[in-house]
Amino acid sequence: MKTSTFLFAALFAAAPLLAGQTALVHPKALAGLEGNDASASPLGLPLKKGEGLRYLQVDDLLPSKDIRIKGMAFRPDGSMNRPWSSFQVELDLRLSTARRRGSLVNAWFEVNYTKDLTTVLSRKTLKFPASRGISSLPAPFLLRLPFDGGKTFRLAAGKELCWDLRIYSSTAPGYPKILFLDGFVRGRGLFSRSVKKGGIDPKWGTPVLLSLGDNFLWGRHVLQGSIFQGPIHGRAFLFLGTRLLSRGIPFGGWKSVFYLDPLASPVVLGPFREQAGNGYYPFGIPSPPGNGASLWGRPFYAQGVVLGATPAQTCGTNTLECLFTIPWYSNLPGSGRVMLAGRDALVSPTGAATPDTGVVVQYIL
Repeated sequence: MKTSTFLFAALFAAAPLLAGQTALVHPKALAGLEGNDASASPLGLPLKKGEGLRYLQVDDLLPSKDIRIKGMAFRPDGSMNRPWSSFQVELDLRLSTARRRGSLVNAWFEVNYTKDLTTVLSRKTLKFPASRGISSLPAPFLLRLPFDGGKTFRLAAGKELCWDLRIYSSTAPGYPKILFLDGFVRGRGLFSRSVKKGGIDPKWGTPVLLSLGDNFLWGRHVLQGSIFQGPIHGRAFLFLGTRLLSRGIPFGGWKSVFYLDPLASPVVLGPFREQAGNGYYPFGIPSPPGNGASLWGRPFYAQGVVLGATPAQTCGTNTLECLFTIPWYSNLPGSGRVMLAGRDALVSPTGAATPDTGVVVQYIL
């Protein structure tokens, strides 16, 4: 089948909407918040000729009035603070009123849409430019799918939307430079994405090395843990920094040494209150205060300090535990996806269905 080529031009910034255009982000709660998941699908997987990917997502948009969708866009995941090369994707896109809610998405692709199924982007190759990476959370919606000229889709008030994206080939960068899109998982409570713990060291003031790199993202991860300093009671602080001193700075009592370079602007978190007088100071920090964004996506060090009643009772702690968790989002509307990759992806009637998950989408109205 002969395909046409459409030049996708985007700068390293959110491309402004045209005059009179508005946008709707799904899920709405994540319009200004980083999602709690990442997905290489649908645009980040490299696919050779003869391979394919079919990605269908049902979004419970539930608009209060009729809307007319004129385009779609995705945003890179927060971990994409590194450069990626240009690539091109051969695809087509169809939209429909969903037959069922996202939480009830069906593994049979066609069961999810209705008779108003409309091809809004006929099979063609879109070119996506290289990028130096993103520098803020959440990222702008850089990856746009412009509909064919004059094509729109009308979604009635209170209805769910189903979109079906078929990819025939892609030159997207492969591992380890794969491009991830921002995604989400709906649920309750907290789940652990990555964990770093520092145990007891015989030398007071010894810092705990946290080397999480791209795995740790302020704005997505919650930093939880505890500082322990049994003999001393007071207020605890957590210092985070990217550079250590070779010998450290002696301070306070218990032969404590401060190892973080003060000229590198370490992040100071606290004070934290002691729990039940037992020497433990628990903490939970959902977002970066002050210059905390400077640690985003970089290996860094952590050191705990307890400020006692006197200088002699102020010391570095030798026990520090840090856990990085990601919150489940329970306030999101329903969503679900069906996906299949490989040689049978474009012909098989079924795929793998995963309710309560998806990628963040911007609908251009």
